[in-house]
Amino acid sequence: MSRIPKLVMAALLVVFALCVAPGSASGATGDTHLTVATNAGAVLESTRTASGAWSGFTQVPNLPGPARSVDEVVIGGQRNLVVLTSTGLYHSVGTANGWGPFTNVVALGAGQPDIDYTIGSGGLGGRVSAANAGGVLHIVLTGIGQATHTVRNPNGSWSPFNQGALSQRRGSIRNADAVGLADGRLQVAITTLTNPGTVFSTIRSAAGAWSDLAAVPSPPGVTLGIAFVASAAIGDQVHVVLALADARRVYHAIRFADGSWSTLTDVTAQTGVVNGGPIAAIGDANGQVQIAVTGIAAGGLVHSVRQANGVWTPAADVKAAAGDPGPVQGSGLSAD
Repeated sequence: MSRIPKLVMAALLVVFALCVAPGSASGATGDTHLTVATNAGAVLESTRTASGAWSGFTQVPNLPGPARSVDEVVIGGQRNLVVLTSTGLYHSVGTANGWGPFTNVVALGAGQPDIDYTIGSGGLGGRVSAANAGGVLHIVLTGIGQATHTVRNPNGSWSPFNQGALSQRRGSIRNADAVGLADGRLQVAITTLTNPGTVFSTIRSAAGAWSDLAAVPSPPGVTLGIAFVASAAIGDQVHVVLALADARRVYHAIRFADGSWSTLTDVTAQTGVVNGGPIAAIGDANGQVQIAVTGIAAGGLVHSVRQANGVWTPAADVKAAAGDPGPVQGSGLSAD
């Protein structure tokens, strides 16, 4: 083999190594990215390929403080990571060479949140949700009994925190989760301690107007109890998934384009998921909903997929496939 082909081959190998390097914060179409915040305050990530294989967990470097909650979303082909730490709220953008520097959301225009977002008794408060609404990054921050919202502007600054319709909270908020639609609308689902058997939902238009909170219908005879909530968009449908802290069960409902809802269905009956802690959800390019559910006591982590035909896959132990980073207190999912 001549010298020139050898040099070309060497260059190709270098490029390939960079593309699949453990420090890469980008992926291939069909990949699903999972980030977790451990009880020890670390943030780790793993990638699930379209074949269902998980990469080993690797640690996200240069955190500005111990993590309490984490979420991520893909916008314009780039992963956006949002981390709530003991020192504040931070954002990073992924590249092929790893994560960019963490920037302080509060210092870049959002200001101090208009709620108390520290962690209260029983793990209440201190949770973050990120969403892509029409190519714009939104954050919903849950505090003790309250939730608030900010938007990242095109110049990288953030709008001031504003509770909007979330101030109609219908009681003490336990958990809030946001999902964006392609037309720029944002849907936020919340669960409360005051009305533990009800899930509420509100829509923020692309122009910034909020709808009133409305209850999501529950099936007769089902007592939901205190729940964590996550949302995922598939086309013009929004899928809402609940993890019940008391019953250790998972339920699922769909908000259709006309604003009507399906009734909640029992996911645990199909999947065997028995975790009842914080939950993450994402809609992927194949019309599937993927969920990651944290064990509220032991900090375990399981994953399941709602296929396009509506059938859920059996629960899979993520730690068994990607390695055990220790007890997990929350997670985020995104899809390329």
